[in-house]
Amino acid sequence: MDNGAHTRIAQPEDAEVIRNLSYRIWPRVYADMISSAQMEYMLNWMYATDTLRKQMEHEGVTYLLLEKNEPIGFAGFGPSTNQRYKLHKLYVDPDHHGQGYGQLLMERLVTLLPKDCKGIELQVNKSNPARHFYNKIGFEIESEAVFDIGQGYVMDDYIMFKSLDTTAEL
Repeated sequence: MDNGAHTRIAQPEDAEVIRNLSYRIWPRVYADMISSAQMEYMLNWMYATDTLRKQMEHEGVTYLLLEKNEPIGFAGFGPSTNQRYKLHKLYVDPDHHGQGYGQLLMERLVTLLPKDCKGIELQVNKSNPARHFYNKIGFEIESEAVFDIGQGYVMDDYIMFKSLDTTAEL
């Protein structure tokens, strides 16, 4: 799939671009899953430009930007445990859903993982239809967990995993 889209590794100076994308995408994606107050809390907590820069510069998180004339999506990932990597974030503007862009981000991400990486893990809200996308590309539910994120809010998630040991491609 080409469609004029490409990915690039984001730099700390791209933190504002990622923040702006999240503020554009989240209200459309999460409106039926979490309250607007929880959404605002999580956006301010997870997507502050200083937080994003700190993740890139000091915490080993790599961000990929997906661009098609303009930024339309992003992914963030980093090392976890036991030769696993964690997909922290993967978002594509809903106007571009169903066009293979999530797959493009995942394929690019896999090329950046170390050769000894055993697989990728992620958390996804139990109500999030994106879990079907993850199933389709080989992720399986490993467990369920509820995370207290402060201010009386929780994340009620599936923990999913995709092995890379026997899978050459997504």
